[in-house]
Amino acid sequence: MQLSLKKLVAASAIALASTSTMAQVVTVPTNIPEVIPNSDTDNGGLIFTLFSVNSETPWSYAVNLGLRLNDVLEGTSDMASAGKSLSWVLPDISALGNVADLRWHVTAADLGATTVANSARYLTTALIDNPTATNQGVVSASSSTYYNFVNNLNAVAGNPDVVTDPADPRFAPTRYGVGSNVFQFATAGGLDDALAFFLMTNPARGASGAASIDRYETLAGDIGRWTFDLATSTLSWNVGGGAPVPLPAAAWLLLSGLAGMGVVGRRRKA
Repeated sequence: MQLSLKKLVAASAIALASTSTMAQVVTVPTNIPEVIPNSDTDNGGLIFTLFSVNSETPWSYAVNLGLRLNDVLEGTSDMASAGKSLSWVLPDISALGNVADLRWHVTAADLGATTVANSARYLTTALIDNPTATNQGVVSASSSTYYNFVNNLNAVAGNPDVVTDPADPRFAPTRYGVGSNVFQFATAGGLDDALAFFLMTNPARGASGAASIDRYETLAGDIGRWTFDLATSTLSWNVGGGAPVPLPAAAWLLLSGLAGMGVVGRRRKA
């Protein structure tokens, strides 16, 4: 079967159009630096952590995702539209222990100023869709915890960072997610969980009162879901029903388009 260049281009356009209607994939940074922007810059880096909750198999993995808090804020980023998707293939994951013991979490923070309202911000995943308002002091404490955790990650250059000693300050469960989770809901989830994304702000940076919690609403009414596939080491954030189109699916669509154009060409020749 012979196809002209014009037919090949047309078939490719058909296939690409079909894939673009399924999802709008947002470009993820490639050359991600080892140093993670900390929350003292008012715009901390986005971090993924994967860790074991079994004390007999201590293991902690942390990686800088190359984006900052302001890059993923609803309404100020490219992720504010429905159908958008981000996807990372994470490096050097060799999980220790039973996969049932593994938990994961995505977060960013802004330590804020003691006298500036709404300056302390904490962006976190959660297992529930409607967390209740939390104490504003908790938001400040969480932002500080993030600050200390990032400081320790940056003290030992490496992205990703793997720790097997629970006494190490870079050990994720001792910082947030499970053991010292100060919120009334779990911020970390199991491998099969799809996690929602929430931004918490502290209205007065004090020790009492309620902080605000904003769901990541989109045009489709979906708050955005984080998923993690250990088999492929792939982390994804899909907003408003968007999902990355796997390469095999795109390939099949392309082949279908080529085949269709081939049939048209043969009929015309006959």
